[in-house]
Amino acid sequence: SIIIRLPLFAALFVYTLPLFLYRGLNTPETFAEAQIQFYLVGMLSFILNRSLFYIQDQLSAQSRMEAMRQWVYYMAHQMKMPMVLIRNSTDFVRLSLPDDMPGVDRVRSELDRIAEASQIALDEHNMFLLNASEVVSRTSFETRDIESLVRESLQKSFVRKLHPEVPVHLDLHQGFSVNVSTYLFHNMLNNLLKNAITSIQQAGKGEVFLRTEREGTAGLLRFRDTGGGIAREIMDKIFAPGFSRFPRGTGYGLSFCNSTMALFDGELEVQSVVGEYAEFTLRFPSA
Repeated sequence: SIIIRLPLFAALFVYTLPLFLYRGLNTPETFAEAQIQFYLVGMLSFILNRSLFYIQDQLSAQSRMEAMRQWVYYMAHQMKMPMVLIRNSTDFVRLSLPDDMPGVDRVRSELDRIAEASQIALDEHNMFLLNASEVVSRTSFETRDIESLVRESLQKSFVRKLHPEVPVHLDLHQGFSVNVSTYLFHNMLNNLLKNAITSIQQAGKGEVFLRTEREGTAGLLRFRDTGGGIAREIMDKIFAPGFSRFPRGTGYGLSFCNSTMALFDGELEVQSVVGEYAEFTLRFPSA
């Protein structure tokens, strides 16, 4: 459950990052390592203690599902600081490494991966926060060209940076404009890409294809992966909060995507053939 996963995820970072620094830098008394350990352990203890009291209070007054929603909202706020600290501290350590240190390139490469992983964690927590809040202001909406928006989203995607081996093909010649929140669109596309890559990894084959189309006054963005596809018996469940088709999934990615498209006054549709492909169609109204 998410109650177990989030604390364990944070604890994993708390204890593996200092061990990595000890092994990679071989200087356990460095100021940077001591700073990271001190703040992460202290902050994690504070957050987990407060969250336990929070859960207890919520369960006594609300239903289990409502308490869960409130707890996710709470933890999305509270867990943000450790993730920011991890990301910023790895940047600090990376810049502090002497160029003539043996193995410095490998250490910097691993620090980059930690920073990217912490950014992904930040994106996930922001997604939980948006799912739980149920309130998003439309003042952040702007009219964007779909081709530039898709390219920008992929360029900023940490999932794509972590998996450059997965081919992503673009056919965006059928242009149209959309009225969206750029931030929400980035997160939505990142979630679809993460699911596609997970499916491709499980199937041991596949590629990703993004294609734009016009259908009357509507603009369509088709997102297809040729991985393992989606079983017919779970097709009506994949947008339900908490349901995941992957063993390590949170169950909130596609729910977030579906809610985001509804917020854009659009629709999210899915088609699939098991073993061949899964295709999500993002249907946008005329901007």
